[in-house]
Amino acid sequence: MAFDWDAENATHIALHEVQTGEAEQVLQNDPVAVQYQERDGEERAYPMSKRLEAVYFQER
Repeated sequence: MAFDWDAENATHIALHEVQTGEAEQVLQNDPVAVQYQERDGEERAYPMSKRLEAVYFQER
């Protein structure tokens, strides 16, 4: 999948403190770096950025 970021879209996502590379990572389903912590006796993975990202797009 190729990405073509125009200035308007890059600026729009920047307002949400998201970089183009982060949005591409979500669309490519390439997992973010995670850290593991034990909680309630289970090992759990957490994103290093500590935020959940959802990306809406139109395929052309």
